[in-house]
Parts: sequence; structure tokens; C-alpha cells
Amino acid sequence: MVLKQTYFLITASLILLCGVPCWQRAFAQNPETGAPSGPQGDASQSQADNQQQGPGQARNLQENTVSLSGIRAYTPGPTGEERSFLLPSLQITGVWDSNPYYQPGGSKELYVGTGAWSLDLQRIKRRSQLNLSYAGGEIVSSRPLPSNFGTDLGKYETYQSLQLGYEYNGLRWKSILMDQFSFLPESSFGFSGFNGLPGFGAGLGIPISPNVTPLNNVLAPNQSILTGYSRRISNVSAAEADYSFTPRTSLSMSGSYGILQYISSGFYDTNYYGGSIGLDHLLTRRDQLGLAYDYENINFLGMGEYIETHSVQIAYGRKITGKLSLKLSAGPMLNIINQPGGPSVTSVFASTSDSLLYLLRGGDLHSNYTRSTSPGAGVFFGAETDQVTGGFSHRLSRRYFFSLDGGYAHNKSLSGVGIILNGSTFDTVQGGATLSTSLGERMSFFMSYQLQQQSTNTSVCTAGQCGRSFLRNVASVGINWHGRPIPIH
Repeated sequence: MVLKQTYFLITASLILLCGVPCWQRAFAQNPETGAPSGPQGDASQSQADNQQQGPGQARNLQENTVSLSGIRAYTPGPTGEERSFLLPSLQITGVWDSNPYYQPGGSKELYVGTGAWSLDLQRIKRRSQLNLSYAGGEIVSSRPLPSNFGTDLGKYETYQSLQLGYEYNGLRWKSILMDQFSFLPESSFGFSGFNGLPGFGAGLGIPISPNVTPLNNVLAPNQSILTGYSRRISNVSAAEADYSFTPRTSLSMSGSYGILQYISSGFYDTNYYGGSIGLDHLLTRRDQLGLAYDYENINFLGMGEYIETHSVQIAYGRKITGKLSLKLSAGPMLNIINQPGGPSVTSVFASTSDSLLYLLRGGDLHSNYTRSTSPGAGVFFGAETDQVTGGFSHRLSRRYFFSLDGGYAHNKSLSGVGIILNGSTFDTVQGGATLSTSLGERMSFFMSYQLQQQSTNTSVCTAGQCGRSFLRNVASVGINWHGRPIPIH
């Protein structure tokens, strides 16, 4: 049932890829003349705009119309390297895991071999752009992967990830469709299975390149509580439509639907849906203000409990095309917790969603911070979640490339009917480093180290051991091959 739902969401997104631009071409009109804004109408209006503003001014305004409240991450915009291509990659890795059971006192070491593959597609047209990143892998272990709850996993496990982004720009209308899917044997927070694949960077992070259409990370299913080896499926589909009243002022409307469902026993399955409406105004070519209202409904499948959230946020964005993007936002969030057989419980706290991306010569520096209500990562019936992630990458020389990534998450239970009592907390830290060196034009060798530490204010028992914290070290070495980018015309 879960796989059918996921395939339906992905198929629906692909169908909409054609439907949205066709709908816009048929119904969009020139706001000045009332004529259809098809290819001829758009071209004539664009020419008129360029004559009034100049080519550089018109282009800068168009790049700065990314909504602060939309489904797309706030990035610096094109760097002038956009092209249509197809890029395949392969990877073989050996992994050492110091604490596969996530036990407080440590557990028997585990040695694993993985094989992974990826395919990245970017297709750019005059008014649209399609980005597709797929990666998959196979884990081969000397013994079944240990599970903290229920039956151990097998010696052979598969993991998959798919990210889809499509954007269409009309005269006044802009539409964005996105989908992010994963099937993993453990939490995506610090997951190192995709290390070395060029399209995914360190772990399961969204590609940072400003030439793609990355998803706003606040929409993705939160998995920032580490739960050991436990199969899970996550998916989020989102759509956005923006309308520009003037070159500086626009209205944004978006909606999303997500799931986090565990195939392994012992966790809570959730789905959630929500919508947002926001107003954005460009103060200058680089500075932007926004005001948005967000609604979300979180359901705990089979439990009869759900959470409604309402929030209002004021946002500020600053963008230097191809170099820097900064987003800051803040506002109150109201939670209404509807518990079966009991009264509703309400709470209010300050929420935020902030990001920074600075493109360096041969690398980047990026960070994200969010404070919001989350489904609870399969452990809580809702959580107040603070999460910060960041990274740094730099080309040391022609042959050597180095990257750092890290994150911290604090989850506090909102409901007292979950596995852990109300007010219980999990604090999770993860971080790692990767060093790679080229072995030729198409091959590279990499070494990676990842650390995970998690603590809680209540005792947790895993595989016969109880405690309040654990430490895990994961080291890997591997070889990566990537093909020559295949041009798409």
C-alpha cells in the first residue's frame, strides 16, 4: 500500500509536468492588452520590458522573484553554467560501523560493503527547467543488519532516493512542482550511504548547486531522531504557483503532502498536508521582504490523533546572484493537539526558518536553521523541533577536494501518549568529513568519517542495554566513477 501511494504521487507529478505549462499557455493573458501570453505575446512583452528596464535590470528582477514562503529553497540563482545534460555515476565503498545497535555501552563492530549508482538529469529550455537526481545502492553485510526493535534486517539491503524539480516561468505566472522520495535502512539525518556520489554530496543532502531547484528543507519528513537500522519510506510532493502584480510584488500559493512510514516495527507512521500563502516585495534588486501564513495537519496513522499548526511569519531575503543568498524569518506558531478520548491541547512558540549559502571559488559554505512542529520522527506524537545543519566544501587543489558537514537537532515531545512521556527530549549531533582525490579524468578515491551522538532525558533500552546516550563512529573508503556529461538538445 505504501509503495502504491508513493508511485501514485511520483506519477501524478510527472503528469503535471506537461499539464501546468499547457494550462498556463492556454489561459495566461497579457495584463496590459488582454491578449494571450503565448510565445508571441510573451516575446513582445519581454522585448518591451527590456527596452524600458534594460536587459541586465530585467534579468536581475526575474532572478529575485523566488518566494520567501515557497516550496523552493532560497539560493543565489544562476551562475552562468546552466546546460542540459545527463550524468551517470557508480561507486563501491567499504564501511566500518563502531556501534550498529546504537547501544549506550557500544556494540559489536560491523563491516559492510556497498555499491551505489546515480543518474543526474538537467534539462533547460527558454521558459522551463527540469532537474532529476536518482541514486540507489545495495548493502552487503557479513551478518544481518541489527535492529533495535523487532526482527533484524537482512544481509542484503537496498536503499533508493529520487529528487524531482520542475519550474515554468510565464509572463506573470510562475509554477514549481517538486517531489522528494527515499527508501532507507536508517535515518536520513547523517546518512552516509551516498557519500562520494557527485549529485548528492555528503550523505542524503539536497544538491547545493544554485542551478538546480532544491526543495525547502522544512517540508521534508523530519527524521532527526536516530532509530538505528529500521527500514522507512519517506516522500513529499509539493506544488507552487506565483503571480507577479508588478516586477517587484508577487503573490505565492503552495501546497504539500508528505508521508513517513516504517516497514520495521516499533514506530509511528505519519502523513501530513499543508498549504501556504505569502506576499513578497523586492525592496531592491538584492533585498526582499515577505509575509506568509502557513497551515499544516499532521496525522498519526491508526492512532486517532492529529495536530494542526497555524503560523504567521515575516521574512527577509538578500541575494547576490551567483554568490550569496541569505534568508531570515520569524513568527508565532500555534499548535492544536487533538487527542482521542481527551480534550484538545494548545501551545504557542516562536518559529523560524533561516538559511545561508555562500558560493566560494571551488566550493561553498551553507547552513540552515529551522524551529517548528514536526511529526516526531516515528518516536513522538508530535515534537517541537529545533534543527541546524551546515557544511563547507573546498577544492584544495586540482586533484584534491575536501568537505565538512554537520547538524544538531533538539526534539521535545508535544504529547503524553507516545512511547516517551510528554516533555521528553532527544538531542542528536552528527558530523563528518570527506576527502577525495582524482585518479584520472573519470575516477576518484575518497575517504569519509561520520560521527553520531544522541542523548535523551529518559532511559532508552536497545537490544538488552538501557541508557541515556550513545556514540557511533562510521568510517568508509571508496572509489567513484562518473561518466562524461551527455548533452541533451
